[in-house]
Amino acid sequence: MAAVAVLGGTGRIGRHVVAEALARGAEVRVLVRDPSRLPVRDDRLEVLRGDARDAAAVRRVLEGATAVISSLGPRGNTPREGRTSDAYLGAAPFVSGPSRSGRAGTQRSATTGR
Repeated sequence: MAAVAVLGGTGRIGRHVVAEALARGAEVRVLVRDPSRLPVRDDRLEVLRGDARDAAAVRRVLEGATAVISSLGPRGNTPREGRTSDAYLGAAPFVSGPSRSGRAGTQRSATTGR
């Protein structure tokens, strides 16, 4: 099965996304700021430390992925005025089109969260 890249994998929804992808037999690459917050361990899980607001970190997790699932969203303590912009900034590097190399990015993408 192809690799699935997950953004927001340590959050309330993202944890379930990671677990479900692994349960379905996928190779999973997840970008997290704090690997200790990811409760799942599996041989098919590759954890990359980084921030989804960093385009270079997002490119690293997308390398070789045929699908990306973004479950980025604010934490409960994020001020209301920062919620939309933070989630969008995290998603921007992979929804903005082909990579700098000119190659298309992932074949499929999905966004969850609030």
